[in-house]
Amino acid sequence: MVTNNYPLYSYPPFSPSQSSHFQFLCFCNSKMEPHGYRRLLIISFFSLIVLDFANAISRNFSHTTSSPSPSPSPSPSPSPSPSPSPSPSPSDHDHVSVTSVSNQLSQSDPFSIKKICDSTDYSALCLTSITPYLEGKNTASFVLEMAIKASTDQTKLAISTITEMASLPATPPETASILKDCNDSYSDALDNFQNALDALPAGDIGTMNSMLSAAITDYGDCEDMFSEQTSSSPLVDHAQKLMNMVGNCLAITTLIK
Repeated sequence: MVTNNYPLYSYPPFSPSQSSHFQFLCFCNSKMEPHGYRRLLIISFFSLIVLDFANAISRNFSHTTSSPSPSPSPSPSPSPSPSPSPSPSPSDHDHVSVTSVSNQLSQSDPFSIKKICDSTDYSALCLTSITPYLEGKNTASFVLEMAIKASTDQTKLAISTITEMASLPATPPETASILKDCNDSYSDALDNFQNALDALPAGDIGTMNSMLSAAITDYGDCEDMFSEQTSSSPLVDHAQKLMNMVGNCLAITTLIK
């Protein structure tokens, strides 16, 4: 047997597959020439290194793929936006206005003023129209005076509207002409109100009724002029409100003794 006098090498510990491969090399050592053995040994070492590196990569890849991915955190659901509150209708405003005025009258005069307005055809309008003129008195004559003054101020407001509408360039000539006639009629109503107030201290019920009825006629004449022209009146709301207010005045005159 030929003994190979090659230096001994120290090797790191091998895995089972690497150990079997190394034993095979040792077997080949006894059968091969020195040069062939050395070449095979070098190739085998490189193979072992590559195999070990591949195993390490495989283990890292397996660990990475097996780790559970974090579950996505649930996004908070959007809170519902508050629905807007419904806006009050004009009838709601009227109800609140009449109620507050009624309470005010009840505190200052628990019976007379509200009782007087309740005797009219438009009691709510009576209460709201005389409120700015309250002075603490509770006679029928004083309430009538306040109601006539309220009608006077409302007529002046309507005259301002008539003057403005008649001066607008977009107003048709026929309408502008009628508005000027309405201005005269509403001005006549102011004169009639003043005559009614002048008759009040003497308790001249007949004159007051005549003057107040004439004021209602003045408003009606304006509406009739628009009806004859087969055109809608732009003052119908003013006229209707004023007729109702003056109608209340006529009802209050029946309470004066």
